[in-house]
Amino acid sequence: MQKRGKIFRKRVLLFLVVLLFVNIVSASYKCSSGDIIIDSKIIYIGNIKSINNINIALIMSSWESVAEILLDAKHITLTNTSSSKDIELLSEDYEITLINITGNYAWVDVEGNEKKVEENILEEAGGLQIYPLNLAGTYPGEDASLELFVGSKYLFIYKDNPSSTKTISGIEYLIEVPSSSSAEAMISVKKCENGTIIEVNDPVQEVIDDIDNSSLPDDGVQNQSENESSSNGNTAPIENIADSDLNDKTDNISKSNILFYTITIIIFVILVFVFYFFIRKIKKLKN
Repeated sequence: MQKRGKIFRKRVLLFLVVLLFVNIVSASYKCSSGDIIIDSKIIYIGNIKSINNINIALIMSSWESVAEILLDAKHITLTNTSSSKDIELLSEDYEITLINITGNYAWVDVEGNEKKVEENILEEAGGLQIYPLNLAGTYPGEDASLELFVGSKYLFIYKDNPSSTKTISGIEYLIEVPSSSSAEAMISVKKCENGTIIEVNDPVQEVIDDIDNSSLPDDGVQNQSENESSSNGNTAPIENIADSDLNDKTDNISKSNILFYTITIIIFVILVFVFYFFIRKIKKLKN
């Protein structure tokens, strides 16, 4: 019991930390029209969950935010007595029919497209992504069974491809994997009910870009100042207005950094206190 309690507490703490991370990262995206909607959940391999009103099936995950998923997915089983199923997805409707099961292979038909499938191997037929979870028996036969995930989109999220954007039934979805392990993954889904998702610069980066674009005077202004200096015979240096402007913007960067990290620390402290009182409450209930 104590070991289970420790594992549970670790997972709750991991969830809170990831939730903090997701909230920070989400500030770098917005909708071209309206507000961005964000939802995140942990999914175990071989399971399916609805995140931001779209079904997501996790077929593989590993450490360092690596995951293979099916988007707009469903979990179905074809048997001897139920060999054909109508599948209603957000993107499109499909009909899938079991044709044969022999040994380690099965054959299915999707809208007139026949495909040979194997357990834990992703295939595509008739525009439908098919991932067999388990096949057993022989078809036709009373022991025949083909359990599988089906979905409209396949995504592989990893370090060099940390996010993917897909449009399904007129709605754009941004999929990210903030954290993962060999058994589960935290999946984050962002969407816009209207418009499209666009990436925005970090506030600190915007200030830096502003400095690059406006801290130095235009060539024309600089040349004019040099000409005036030469014509007057003065060799005294020109007053550098850009230096004061640069200092102001540098101060803005420091303030932005301080504000960003202060907010992050405050949120983290609040989450730690929530976690602490939550654990105390569980201990009291056990006693």
